Amino acid sequence: AKEEALREQIKPHFVFNCLTAIENSYHQNLRQGDKTMTMFAKHLRNDVDSMDNDLVPFAKELDMIFNYVNLENLRLEKSFPVYFDIDYQDFLIPPLSLQPLVENAIRYSKVNEKEEGYIQIRSFLRDDGRVEVDVEDNGVGFDPLSVTSSSKGLANVKERLKLLLNAEI
Repeated sequence: AKEEALREQIKPHFVFNCLTAIENSYHQNLRQGDKTMTMFAKHLRNDVDSMDNDLVPFAKELDMIFNYVNLENLRLEKSFPVYFDIDYQDFLIPPLSLQPLVENAIRYSKVNEKEEGYIQIRSFLRDDGRVEVDVEDNGVGFDPLSVTSSSKGLANVKERLKLLLNAEI
């Protein structure tokens, strides 16, 4: 029940961001709006399908991130790439556990405002047999004190990873 409650905190924020991207796309042109709506529908379908599972394959989570970033890039004035450096992907992860990290890179470090800004997601198997996933950006940086107590994304991810995988962030 606790895990389900934590998962629910992510959904409204995600839906709001996507609806904003769709609205902006339709203002640009009808074809772009339709493309954005299709991407949103795909992402929602993956989201709904993953809700039946506490864990999803890492590759599926990456696909969801790719789609999410494409939606964000349609919404933002300046787009940015996401680079995937995936050395190991044979593991499961809570659904929507990477999205808040990517979202924070956009919102707080303003990666889209930096010339040649990017986000990189890496995964590899460490020497001790544990999996490591890194989400990094080269944004303009931010003051950690600017993150308000209403920002639940990072706390949510931390709690879900601990609860389901005894993992740490």
